[in-house]
Amino acid sequence: MRFAYTLALIIIVGAVFGGVVTHDFLVWDDDVFVYRNPLLQPPSWAHLAQVWREPYAHLYAPVTYSVWVLLGMATGRDTPAGTVLTPGIFHAASLMVHILNAVIAFFLLRLVLRGTDGQDGDSPPNAATDRAALIGALVFALHPLQVEAVAWASELKDLLAGLFGLSALYLYLAAGSGAGSENPSEEMAAGARVSQARALYVASTLAFALALLSKPNAAVLPLLAGALDWYLRRRPRRSVALLLPWVVLAGALAVLTRHVQPPSPELYVSPLLRPLIAGDALAFYLEKLVWPLGLAADYGRTPQWVLAQGTTRWAWGLPFVVLAAALLLRRRWPALTVGVWFYCLAPLASLGLMAFDFQQYSTVADHYIYLGLVGPALTVAWLARSGPRLWTTAGAALLIGLLGGLSVIQLMTWGDNTGFWRHTLEVNPRSLVAHNNLGAGYMLAQRPDLAEPHLRAAVVLRPDDADALINLGISLVQQGRFAEAVEPLRRGLTNRPGDPKAVLLLGISLGEAGRPQEALGYLERGVAANPRDPMARMALVDVLLKLGRKDEARAHLDTLLRDNPGFPPAEEALEQWR
Repeated sequence: MRFAYTLALIIIVGAVFGGVVTHDFLVWDDDVFVYRNPLLQPPSWAHLAQVWREPYAHLYAPVTYSVWVLLGMATGRDTPAGTVLTPGIFHAASLMVHILNAVIAFFLLRLVLRGTDGQDGDSPPNAATDRAALIGALVFALHPLQVEAVAWASELKDLLAGLFGLSALYLYLAAGSGAGSENPSEEMAAGARVSQARALYVASTLAFALALLSKPNAAVLPLLAGALDWYLRRRPRRSVALLLPWVVLAGALAVLTRHVQPPSPELYVSPLLRPLIAGDALAFYLEKLVWPLGLAADYGRTPQWVLAQGTTRWAWGLPFVVLAAALLLRRRWPALTVGVWFYCLAPLASLGLMAFDFQQYSTVADHYIYLGLVGPALTVAWLARSGPRLWTTAGAALLIGLLGGLSVIQLMTWGDNTGFWRHTLEVNPRSLVAHNNLGAGYMLAQRPDLAEPHLRAAVVLRPDDADALINLGISLVQQGRFAEAVEPLRRGLTNRPGDPKAVLLLGISLGEAGRPQEALGYLERGVAANPRDPMARMALVDVLLKLGRKDEARAHLDTLLRDNPGFPPAEEALEQWR
């Protein structure tokens, strides 16, 4: 039956998430980590070695970067403009890792359930345990909170950390349960069992190290392993001794991560207030566990926003009440206790107790809870094994069908940039990054009229945001509203001095607005930054003519035609000259 259950798991998870292979890359992290990543332009053996020597984008995750480099080497297409990467290949890799994680979760849940046989009365048949583990694995894999990690190509980091993290937990528990044998009482020489247990423990530690090198958030795994040890009633001293090397590894990578990703001063919040932020994050994750609607990539729950909410003063304590209640019920329902604690411990590294870059957008994100869903999956599996088969099967079918359907719907919102950002704004109308990127997307589609309201909204949300200001100026230039474009472009340059595109467009706008003397300096800077840009030099020619400096204008016109023979605006100007 194990083979049949594994096959069913692969088919169901593949059917629910299979649509991801048709998705595009997103202009949010995918550009930084994947298709514009200099390590993938072009991908090479030298770049593969480089990811192990140094961090990239303030993150040391060489295992994940190595997978991307290898995918790029195997499937990338070289062009004069650079290496073209196929989104479907990278999404397919994420899908395969998620399916593999579901399979490992099945065997992990099965191992844990079998480890509790006899603790609460008679041992259930093996078939009941396998069926319960399948139900739990499907809950883990199909919950809508998992969509973000699967659909966002950049979050292969979480999937790989989950792959090696789940493997580490399975191997660690197997090392302490008869060396992973189907029956710990099976005849085997004591020495051989000990040797096999040691080998499994070494393998689990290696898997844990790979999880850390996939994403540093895996540092929480020693706590999760300890929670499962408690559930299996293993000796605390032995657990501490076995997990101490893991803690040392986690601590070392935490120090490295802090070094390569120092917190921005803008994200500073008093340490006394950080527990409020963490409590709010836990409350959010508990809510989305039972009510997984309104999911998005940017919830706008920045530390400042969270602390400004009146409800935070009391709501932050609710998760701790839930944790305390679960602890009080540990003797009656230990599976509930371990499920709740596992779920709440898993995102510990990203709860907001410390500052990290993503907090400029939100203190919570669906992908932070990816591994945590093993906890509720274990609770559901325990309930499925303990209850009447007819009722548990019917309830499980309803639950799995509901979760799968919601995940299919949620997955559709990740298909392309326009739909993705529109959905983000439906959930969080305050999303600066959504307004800005949706506006930028409309500009690329030559629809500056649709871009303008989103870019104005972005400027209202953050008046000093250089991206929003410069993009607003560009959209106004595209509409021929040069006089209006001057102010946002000038403000954008105040916050991002020297931006070559903004400098050039400000010069063009000033020239078209009848302010040639002000335009001259910007256009000269624009031409100096990109001497072969015909539009920049042509704009400079026009301004010089308006200022009556014909000899300089003619010199630039000759240079333009030498570099760009037959350029129509230059030819027209030359005809007028003659």
